[in-house]
Amino acid sequence: MAREAIDTLAIMLDHIDYTDNSVIARIYTREYGLVSCIAKGVKKKLKKGTNKMSYFLPLNICQVTFYYRAERELHLLSELHLIYYHQSLHTEIKKILYTSSLAEFLLCILHEDSQPHLLFDFLKDKIIQLDRQNEHLIHLYVHILLNVCAYLGYKPNVLAWQDILETDYQHLPTYLEDVYYNPEQSYPLTTEERKAILAAIEQFAKRYIHGFKPLQSKAIWEIIY
Repeated sequence: MAREAIDTLAIMLDHIDYTDNSVIARIYTREYGLVSCIAKGVKKKLKKGTNKMSYFLPLNICQVTFYYRAERELHLLSELHLIYYHQSLHTEIKKILYTSSLAEFLLCILHEDSQPHLLFDFLKDKIIQLDRQNEHLIHLYVHILLNVCAYLGYKPNVLAWQDILETDYQHLPTYLEDVYYNPEQSYPLTTEERKAILAAIEQFAKRYIHGFKPLQSKAIWEIIY
């Protein structure tokens, strides 16, 4: 089957080295959901001594062109351009941790057959908000995680949270219901409440969303809190 050139918006999630000068990038596209692409030659130094690896930082919002073959799992990335330049996601320590954790969560939960358009637009707007916002980041982060689950057809409800949360945290379902709709919360979460909320979201995803894998970023939250 002939390759089809796809031009679309994409969110960079991660990459791994492929050859001395190339990488395999995993990106969430507006047209095809999660796809993996070979990006050839991107580690070669340019005339000014730089390369294009900064384009592959997690949660970069890009315009990409890639050659798609339905029968293959790996596609060829032809062009990549940033359409939004983050001001703080990749420079402020706490935001770097949020960025890494969110990218991992998305990789664990998204699939190629996801309905991408609405979820992609939601993520693009919220990633920009995360970059620009400097306070109450935990509420925005939880808001994003809950809505990603809902876009995939698994909206958590109060009964689900009551079943998952331990006895000491049975007051939190109300917070989770509120922050799902509105991330502009002033609720002062304690360190233990934050950990309980993030553990509950992971437990919900493992219980209800097929293929979800345990997160490796728990150590990140120990650093944050």
